[in-house]
Amino acid sequence: MGFLPSRRYQHHRDDARSNRYNASTMYNTIKWGMIDQLRSPPPYFADVIHLHFKLRGNHIIAKVKEWVPFIAKWRGGSVETVNSMIRELEELINKL
Repeated sequence: MGFLPSRRYQHHRDDARSNRYNASTMYNTIKWGMIDQLRSPPPYFADVIHLHFKLRGNHIIAKVKEWVPFIAKWRGGSVETVNSMIRELEELINKL
């Protein structure tokens, strides 16, 4: 059985508050869930984290680049700020 979103929450899918939350989550995923984990991974997960980004890095970069306009629109700030983070992420992945 596939995942079907609850009807209870479907009406929130496109509202401004939901979009701001999602944009903030995307931004923080790049900043803390990716860049920070590549900079200083927990020692017991370092090998797994590095292997994941080494194998999936191109796909990950392509996906986060798709997020840029959404983050800039709903979180505020500039496209350049987000692009700067993505460049840093690319550099970290390329060092692996």
